[in-house]
Amino acid sequence: MFCSPLLQLFATEKTAKYLQDHNIPASTVVWQLAVMEEEEREYPPATRLIQERTIGLVINLPNHNTKFVKDNYLIRRFAVDSGVPLLTNFEVVNLFAEALDEVGNLDASALFHFTKPSGSNFSKEA
Repeated sequence: MFCSPLLQLFATEKTAKYLQDHNIPASTVVWQLAVMEEEEREYPPATRLIQERTIGLVINLPNHNTKFVKDNYLIRRFAVDSGVPLLTNFEVVNLFAEALDEVGNLDASALFHFTKPSGSNFSKEA
């Protein structure tokens, strides 16, 4: 569903490896705490790419059986603070993927059609 030449996926190391093992191209990023601990890294931190808006949508699903609870929090926090859309619910992600698959290649400018009020007489006076 998210496998498209128009989309570039970024994922932390284990997720990126899983995607790549299933023939889904993904660029690897590292956790923020690994960066803060100044561990050697060959990949950029996810939070930096979010802050720079290189990443345009963050999907961060809850996983309470992980040692990366704080890192996941930081990724969500950076997304919210940077104004990057954030999906955190599996069902919503599934519906979003189905909608993308159904619509196909939609030009973003077409979205203005749906947000334009029915009365086109706008006054600059409030």
